[in-house]
Amino acid sequence: MQRNLCTKLKRQSIRHYFSERCAGGPKSKDFWPTLKPFLSNKGLLKDPVIILSENDNIISNQISVASTLNEFFVNAAQDISSVPIPDDILNHPSIQKITDHIPAPTAFDFSPVTSEIINTFITKSNSKKATGVDGIPAKIIKSCSKTISEPLAKLINLSFATSAFPNRLKEAQVIPVYKKKDPLDKQNYRPITILPFISKLFEKAINSQLSTHFENMFNPFLGAFRPGMGCQSTLLRLVEDWRKALDSHKYVAAILMDLTKAFDCLPHSLLLGKLSAYGLSDKSCSLVSNYLSNRKQRVKLGPHYSEWADIVRGVTQGSILGPLLFNVFINDIFHFLDKSSLYNYADDNTLSYAHSNSDTLIHTLQQDCTSTLQWFNINQMKANPSKFQAISFGKRGTRDITNFTFENTTIHCENSVVLLGIEIDHSLTFNTHIANICKKAARQLAVLKRLGHLLTRQGKLAIFKSFITSNFNYCPLIWHFCSKNLKKFRREHFDLFTMIIHPRIMTF
Repeated sequence: MQRNLCTKLKRQSIRHYFSERCAGGPKSKDFWPTLKPFLSNKGLLKDPVIILSENDNIISNQISVASTLNEFFVNAAQDISSVPIPDDILNHPSIQKITDHIPAPTAFDFSPVTSEIINTFITKSNSKKATGVDGIPAKIIKSCSKTISEPLAKLINLSFATSAFPNRLKEAQVIPVYKKKDPLDKQNYRPITILPFISKLFEKAINSQLSTHFENMFNPFLGAFRPGMGCQSTLLRLVEDWRKALDSHKYVAAILMDLTKAFDCLPHSLLLGKLSAYGLSDKSCSLVSNYLSNRKQRVKLGPHYSEWADIVRGVTQGSILGPLLFNVFINDIFHFLDKSSLYNYADDNTLSYAHSNSDTLIHTLQQDCTSTLQWFNINQMKANPSKFQAISFGKRGTRDITNFTFENTTIHCENSVVLLGIEIDHSLTFNTHIANICKKAARQLAVLKRLGHLLTRQGKLAIFKSFITSNFNYCPLIWHFCSKNLKKFRREHFDLFTMIIHPRIMTF
């Protein structure tokens, strides 16, 4: 009887805990922190205090941890061994390629902005973003957008006129987020950069004008950070090109290239040289140069902060302007290829080629891969050939291509590779990918079965959309599943909807 009483009290405590913390539904501040540990362990540390191991020493003091992480984030790309940039930037191979392909680019100068434009930027901004080091929340600025938009427009126009970006708006606060593997290793943390809200308004004014100028200059295979383009469009173009080649009885192969800290590597002098080659005036280049220079960041861990550190290269992740500048920097890589096609999405680069003769395909792909590595080297970006992956597709299901050799490295063709979150197998059936997401959905369904009677229907729907449907809705046009996989897909959805609408109560 005592055991039954203890079990009863335990179940009552569990119900009370969840009903108290989840009563407000998904909008409650306690809803997601309570349920996420049961649904996902991604980026989850049980203890909010970060402890690191450095040179066989344990660092537990949070100020020291913050300083260690800040130094690592700032210097992550400083040890790159690459070809030095020539003093005369016009002699750089990338600049020469740009001028060869665009000998007379359209001249660009920044135009003044109006208060109406700034007001639109403010009203369309997300007011829930974290506050920067200036301590001014976005919602305060949004609440007085009509009043503040005019003085902000004057300040931004003054910035355009003087080619100066305010130094106080260059100060970034960094929150380290655990990724995976060993939590004691500083390399397993990624920086989340928080900039002042006003800084983002300045950047939006710059970005909106630069985006218009560059849109027709960007290569169509440059897939990231562009309107109407994304992971799905990049993957769809790649997979459909493979299918067309296979339908023409050609061999197909691809090499997936790995880059380290791509956004942190960009040398500012070369980036400015490319901007000039694409038609930006000296005054416009000076503004971008001022925006990139004298940037600082510090790491925040709870109430603890590191010292400020200078950022001397790269573009800020989490900024508005950074992704566009990255695209500008990498755009000329396509001019260095002979016959292969390069499918780019940010720092993911997939080199692919198709030919009726397997030996010709191997030779061409190896040659273009070497050219791509040379581009990375002269542009001071760090590639890891040992981490490259390869996959091949043969005529009528055969696989005559087994490996590639370049830069004293041999890459063996895999049965499947993961590209932009989609697992692609050598038969292009996507069976493994579909099986994996169905398996993941089944695990989360098991959690819902245990917790379902403790949650409202609204809460269960929120979990369904956030943790389950999101997997099935990610790049769905890429999947080409047969009836067997379609039945599995439908069964998972049926079970989930049944659980939400009419849950069975399960004991713990």
